Amino acid sequence: MAVLLAPESYDQWLDPQRKQGQLELLNQSAYHKNEELEFFPISKLVNNARNDSAECLEPTVHPEREADTELLLDL
Repeated sequence: MAVLLAPESYDQWLDPQRKQGQLELLNQSAYHKNEELEFFPISKLVNNARNDSAECLEPTVHPEREADTELLLDL
């Protein structure tokens, strides 16, 4: 699973001796609190490696998932 960390947290996150405090490192990341990242629903075309086109990156609307997106925005 991917993780987004502030650069100053890299060494602490990768420290094999660290046994606790990972959640605090994740919460320190400002990425989920600002405009640096953008997310939006995309086409199911991305699920097949044979589809190699810009259409895979175009935002799409899934009415049944719209409520889920709104919940994510409330973080």
